[in-house]
Amino acid sequence: LRDLVTGTVRPVTKAESGEYAFDSAIRPDGKEVAYTWFGKDGWDLRLARLDESTPRILFSSKEAITLPSDWSPDGKYLLSIVMKLVNQGQLMPQIALISVADGSVRVLKTFDWGFPRKICFSTDGRYIAYDFPPRQDSGNRDIFLLASDGSREIPLIEHPADDMLLGWTPEGNHILFASDRSG
Repeated sequence: LRDLVTGTVRPVTKAESGEYAFDSAIRPDGKEVAYTWFGKDGWDLRLARLDESTPRILFSSKEAITLPSDWSPDGKYLLSIVMKLVNQGQLMPQIALISVADGSVRVLKTFDWGFPRKICFSTDGRYIAYDFPPRQDSGNRDIFLLASDGSREIPLIEHPADDMLLGWTPEGNHILFASDRSG
């Protein structure tokens, strides 16, 4: 954790040999961080308060890797990519909401192949934007909008370029994305 005002850096996790953390998301109020942890017992989704308290295991599995991407604006849910292990080590990617209160998982979308590179809540929490290839044989990505309850989805940006989601603007009525369409 780097304090941008003082420049101080301190670790949030303590790993032993063969353990490591990756894919993290800081809570909107800046008081907690969610992160993926690989340890001796498999994959965990952990929460650590930034006041240096002991982390809490929110979700643990030997059959799924959970990658936190964003917090809901109210801090009640973690928007995550869940990579569920299925037949002979094959991964089934899903977009899911994980309750911070009890670790329950609600799958919003399941993919047959590939997975989003970036997923994030709109500032009002009503929508989720994500980037994904338009076809399995495509190296490019388009951007899609999914209702945060999973009820409906629309393509937001369809273009033969590689469009990569960066996030929402602060007022929440536009998204920011990078593209290779100009070369």
